[in-house]
Amino acid sequence: MYDTHKFVIKMTQAGMPQSQAEVLAEAHVELMETTLATKQDLKDLKAEMTSKIDQAIIKIVGIITAVMVALAALMAFFMTFLKF
Repeated sequence: MYDTHKFVIKMTQAGMPQSQAEVLAEAHVELMETTLATKQDLKDLKAEMTSKIDQAIIKIVGIITAVMVALAALMAFFMTFLKF
């Protein structure tokens, strides 16, 4: 992903002291590890979001089913008492 050795070589060839280049390379690695999302982070997020979407769909289907049952009961009630 990030070749710290290659980075240090380039920086020292450009005139930067080796110890400074090494510290800078370490800082880059730390920054990337703490702020950038990895492929695994994205896979985990996708799995989490898929699970939440599935749960929401199940709730919505439950609500729609309950509304349909309630409407059917109301229709049966009115048809019985209004003799349609």
